[in-house]
Amino acid sequence: MFEEFVAARGQALQRFGYALTGDWALAEDLLQASLARAYPRWSRVRRDNPEAYVRRIVINTWWSCWRRRWRGELPAEQLPEAADQTATQVQVVESRRHRWRGTGSPIA
Repeated sequence: MFEEFVAARGQALQRFGYALTGDWALAEDLLQASLARAYPRWSRVRRDNPEAYVRRIVINTWWSCWRRRWRGELPAEQLPEAADQTATQVQVVESRRHRWRGTGSPIA
């Protein structure tokens, strides 16, 4: 049964998750998400090699999370220049309306 497998191999799978993430909390989350994906397929999985199957799910889940994670922001020594604060929000919207219409007159 699924519960018996988790009780017997859960700690080993969490250590495997830690080897991937380097963080125990993330490893626990990763294992939980992976077990949630394995549970609906358990009747087919348990016939073959369930630990290998769950380890593959752990790897695939980790790769999916790793690819989605935003890595575009980097700390900078100096802040960028502040935007010009003289234009109000209404003026910005009005100028966009004028440019969108191309007429130079406000949209009614």
